[in-house]
Amino acid sequence: MPSESKTSGSKGGREASALGVFEKVGAWLRIWTPPKGVEVPPVPRWRLVLGALLATVVLVPAGLLVGGAIDTGKSTGARERGRREAARVAAERHRLAIDQRPHSGRAVARTRAAMVHDLERAINGDARRRVRQGRLGGPVLRTFCEHSEIAAEARLAAVLARYECTVVTAENRSVKGYPFVTGYVFVATIHFRQRLLVWCKTNPRPGEGARGEAIAVKLPRSCAGPLRDLF
Repeated sequence: MPSESKTSGSKGGREASALGVFEKVGAWLRIWTPPKGVEVPPVPRWRLVLGALLATVVLVPAGLLVGGAIDTGKSTGARERGRREAARVAAERHRLAIDQRPHSGRAVARTRAAMVHDLERAINGDARRRVRQGRLGGPVLRTFCEHSEIAAEARLAAVLARYECTVVTAENRSVKGYPFVTGYVFVATIHFRQRLLVWCKTNPRPGEGARGEAIAVKLPRSCAGPLRDLF
């Protein structure tokens, strides 16, 4: 009778050497069950220790490099934001300085009361030009000026006076019977002897609830005198 051939190894199974790397690791971590009859080799602890050391040597410097890059990026971003904000503030201060620069003219009249009317007409004309140039919202209805008495300048009353002037863009007389106007405020000085009129547009400072930095530029002393501290 012919002899039967014999097959080496476990019956219907696989040898340990036939297991792949991932199968071995899965078996060691107990997340994969090998087929029946397949022997899983013991965990090579010295290799795990060596692998952990190698991972530490590689990953720790990499983490430091990544962390350093993140910190550098944050610092660079903060500096760039600071530069942009400084440029914005400088541009706004420049705009306010131009908007508030002093304008001047000569009064035609010779009496004080009539000089005030000349001042009102001069400021009214200035406001209308700003509207045409798109630098002010209209319409300009009229302008009126009120004398501001300043105790510290009482001795100068014979030669000059300060005024707060309102360029009216809207008015409503239905507020409890009293006139109510809205518009733009200018401050001005009349030098009586020279009949010189000097005025500046104001830009009210942002209130406490305003967002962002409260940017303000003081009015020139030539038109506002002590009033520059009030606007």
